[in-house]
Amino acid sequence: MFLIMTATFDRFSDLPRELRDQIWGFALRTARPGVLIFRLYNSYKDDHAGAHDAVSLDCCFDGHRLAAPLWNRYFDNIDTKCSDGNLSTYLIDGGLWTACKESRLIIEKHFQSSEWNYQHKYQRKELVRQECRHLLNMPATSYFCCDGGNAPHYFTVLPHQDLFVLQPESLDNIDWDCINFDIPIGSTVKGFKGIRHLAIEYNPEWGVQLSKAEPHQADVPIVQTLIQAAFNADYVRKIWFIDHNLKRKKDSPVIVENASFSDTNAFYASDRKFVEVKCDYMATSLDNWQYIQQEGDGSHNECSIYFVTSLREEINASMDLDDSEADESPCLVGLLGWNNF
Repeated sequence: MFLIMTATFDRFSDLPRELRDQIWGFALRTARPGVLIFRLYNSYKDDHAGAHDAVSLDCCFDGHRLAAPLWNRYFDNIDTKCSDGNLSTYLIDGGLWTACKESRLIIEKHFQSSEWNYQHKYQRKELVRQECRHLLNMPATSYFCCDGGNAPHYFTVLPHQDLFVLQPESLDNIDWDCINFDIPIGSTVKGFKGIRHLAIEYNPEWGVQLSKAEPHQADVPIVQTLIQAAFNADYVRKIWFIDHNLKRKKDSPVIVENASFSDTNAFYASDRKFVEVKCDYMATSLDNWQYIQQEGDGSHNECSIYFVTSLREEINASMDLDDSEADESPCLVGLLGWNNF
């Protein structure tokens, strides 16, 4: 006799409510900072044909827009036997918004949507006055436009704690001072404090360019672009660089994770977590980390750790400490490697 497994369970509604609630709970994202991967384009400058835009429920601006990531820019799957995919946290529980009435109630309760919507509508001034650490769990709900009349895919994110991984058409086309105004998800226009943690995927070619330019690293175009980003990205707490080639060593000590507003050091995707790499000294930085493949010619001054360290130095050198009328200090920059759960 063969046991036939089905993909659906038609009598789910007959289960006790307590058991159903437990099952729904397993479908929700965990209460940890997530990883959100988006295509970013400038609607005035970039070719965005076929983009599946992330649309806010109550407003949308021109300029910079978020969209679903392109398939050819998916992160490599840890399991080489499986195809690559979108590892974003927003895919874990987004389907609950439209699965059924009960699932919608579950996800609304989880994110406290009604309470936050009330504050957005009637207590906007009070929200603006609150410090960001009190607003870590304030959610933003959006949806991706779909082709062919297909139903939109809804999702909810936490702009004040999640990591927004931006995959731009061109870094040169980003107006950094407009990011937290144009993008509705977490926009200051909607009462949020802006997206706090932005990430860009590290390009190994940047390290090679930096090495060749010594001692004139500040003249390298990518360095100039990133210095501008650090100074102009209003409301951003930290710009992170993700190095997919940098992995935590197997027997390294467990990292003490911090999920506070100012010191978040770990972000969770669907199959891995991205963890901060201390870039103080090369030797100590590599005590618990390893490059999967050789960086450049193998010299330390072509690797991501050296790049981020040098970028910090150039950002600091760009500050005019004697100018009392200077703009606000630049945002921080950091490096993220990855590790298995």
